[in-house]
Amino acid sequence: MIMGMSDDMKLAPDAMLGPSRLEMPEKAATVEWGEYRASVLCQVCHGVGLLGNQPPDPASPPAPDLRTTQSWGLDGFIKTIREGVTPSDRHLDAAFMPWKQIGHLDDVELEALYKYIGTL
Repeated sequence: MIMGMSDDMKLAPDAMLGPSRLEMPEKAATVEWGEYRASVLCQVCHGVGLLGNQPPDPASPPAPDLRTTQSWGLDGFIKTIREGVTPSDRHLDAAFMPWKQIGHLDDVELEALYKYIGTL
C-alpha cells in the first residue's frame, strides 16, 4: 500500500502521518489539489518538495527530482503515468514507481499534480 492510499487508490487521509499533513482541498485541476495529492502519493519516495530522495526501501534506487517532468508537457506527463514510458522512451520500473496504480487517477488529478510540480 502506498502511504496515504487504500489498495484501490482511494484517499486514505488517516494513513497520512506527521506534522506536515495538509488540509484536503476541493478536488479540482488546481495547484492546491496537486500539492495535496503529491503530499499523499509522491512525497514519501521523492522527498519534500519532490526534489528527489532515497525511498524508505533501501533496495530502491533514488527517486528522481520530479521537476524534470515539466519538460514533457501535460500530455506527456499523463501518458507517462498511464503507460509507464517517458517521452524519451525510458521505461518506469513498476517495482519502484507505482505508475500502474497512480495511472488510475483521473485526468483532473493528474493535471493537478502536473500543475503543482510546475510550481516547484
